[in-house]
Amino acid sequence: MSRYDAGARLLAILILGLASGAIWLLEPLIGFWGHFHLLGMPWPSLILLYLSFGLACSLAAGAIVSAVLAIWAVQQSFIAFVAYCLTGTLSLVATLIATPLIRGELGKLLLPVSYAVGPSIIVILGAIVTVKLTPHLVQPVLSHLICHPGGRVAKSRLVTLLVLVGLMIPLTMLKGEQARYRPNGAPARTQLQTSPGTGPIQNLLLVTIDALRADHLGAYGYERPTSPVIDSLAAESVLFEHCFSQGNRTELSMGSMFTSLYPSMHSVRRVKYMANALPDEIETLAESLRDAGLRTVGLMDNPYLKREWGLTQGFDLVKEFHYGYLGLLPVRCLLRLGLLSSPNRVPLAPVPRADLVIDEAIRQLRHLKDRPFYLYVHLMDVHHPYIPPKPYEASFQTPGASSTQAKSFWMSHWAVFNMLPSEEELLPRADLLRVTDLYDAAIRYVDAQIGRLLKQMDLLGLSENTLVILTSDHGDEFLEHGDILHKNQFLYDELIHVPLIIRTPGNEKPRRVEEIVRHIDFLPTVQEIFGLPIGGDVQGQSLKPLLFGSPGWVEVPAFSQSYEFAAVRTQTHKLMYNLPNGKSHCFDLLVDPAEMNNVYGEAAACESLESALMKFLLKVIIPHDRDNLQEIDERTREQLRSLGYM
Repeated sequence: MSRYDAGARLLAILILGLASGAIWLLEPLIGFWGHFHLLGMPWPSLILLYLSFGLACSLAAGAIVSAVLAIWAVQQSFIAFVAYCLTGTLSLVATLIATPLIRGELGKLLLPVSYAVGPSIIVILGAIVTVKLTPHLVQPVLSHLICHPGGRVAKSRLVTLLVLVGLMIPLTMLKGEQARYRPNGAPARTQLQTSPGTGPIQNLLLVTIDALRADHLGAYGYERPTSPVIDSLAAESVLFEHCFSQGNRTELSMGSMFTSLYPSMHSVRRVKYMANALPDEIETLAESLRDAGLRTVGLMDNPYLKREWGLTQGFDLVKEFHYGYLGLLPVRCLLRLGLLSSPNRVPLAPVPRADLVIDEAIRQLRHLKDRPFYLYVHLMDVHHPYIPPKPYEASFQTPGASSTQAKSFWMSHWAVFNMLPSEEELLPRADLLRVTDLYDAAIRYVDAQIGRLLKQMDLLGLSENTLVILTSDHGDEFLEHGDILHKNQFLYDELIHVPLIIRTPGNEKPRRVEEIVRHIDFLPTVQEIFGLPIGGDVQGQSLKPLLFGSPGWVEVPAFSQSYEFAAVRTQTHKLMYNLPNGKSHCFDLLVDPAEMNNVYGEAAACESLESALMKFLLKVIIPHDRDNLQEIDERTREQLRSLGYM
């Protein structure tokens, strides 16, 4: 073929760039084939990213090749130019891949290499390889693929090649569509639609703060100013002083909150590297509200709230906050060049900061404001590791507490925390105080973000018709009983006593409720408020009588479960039963609210509680054995490990 002109040269570079970008889509397709949703990036953005990446590499390589060919005596045919550009592009991409790997290995050998030196050397080597390799290998291969022996372009072969390359784009689109959330569970029952109605309550906002124990909020008597916004919300709401979760772990308690079933009934749990998912036939809170006619949106940043555990069923839209895209080559290059900022995540834990989740919640409120909605928001910053942003990290400083920077503190203390409770003496008091200070600082940060959300609701006029519920899934322990965080299988109050604040439009009687209530009461409460029939399988009862001061409430004990214990709690006593060894622990809460003295065998109330607990266990464990196991993908495992779950 004759010598090429500038137009043909540019066209070749553009086609080559688009083709190479499309081919590079194999990276996310192969890496995330079975769990494409874990990329956390919409497929249009993904395709645009790779096409742009391919174009950038091709243009850079084309500029270098054109400069070299201008001074180098080589064959000047069109196919030769394409071959040189192709090899140059591959060399450039190889440089982007190899440079950080080589720097990392040399760093392990204590031989640091600057990015100003390493890439330059590799680029030079790539240029030499391009010049030497192209005429002997790449050019003959391309000539065979797209040219006749006479040198003319074989259009049919070229078109076939471009079509094959272009198939990467529709394949990516297909995987992206497959990865989008598809509603599971029971089909919508449109005949039950009750919204929009004529009552004052049209919407529901449910906010759960992970690992928030009730006694660290000002509204529950805490002396530190950890929660001014939540306290203000409580002052105009109904505050339940004795709300108890049905489990001490997220998967157990949230399963109960969403279904009004005890943990052994809904069966959401982790079994080693397997997730036992919620069966489709069990109705969730989101499904009930979807049937009522509400648009259901869930912002799920805890790994146990994602599709692997089935707790997303019933939501029309789910935002799971995955960050798999950070491992993609183009993204790593953009981050290294400073052209892309890292997502706002909690250090040492691949979960988003509360302000990022609240930003998304505000966007959703703006979209949802003209129709009835249920918006669920889960916030992870109060879950360990407690590393609030810098302005909040220094919010509280107990005299005598360690002053180590939060991230460094957690990096140096994971091993100690994992050895508790058997090695309690390994955690100095100064470090325990530091843990509590950081926990309270994280609460203060989340409290401020909730303030942003409530303010936006006011600005949008949604506070007048939205039921607001604020609670947590469980609490954390700070050596009250020898352990820390929520690794303990026991069911002490610091792990299961959770805040519950409900603001109801049209209810002008804010007050405090002393009766015992439970997470399993949420679903029947919402069903009654939105005019839905209360399901026959629910194990809770509606809180509506307590909310509006009407008759009909019957107080019952609160039952809770962990993987090894079951517990029953009344206003005066608690009994915990060890399922593996059959031992009981009983506490008189009137004289021993800290649950330090086991009075099992001494108090008559313990015997009646044990009898009630045995009846409960026979009812909820023996008749029900739901196994719906599926493997937990490696990226979710890593997220669980970073949060101390595995």
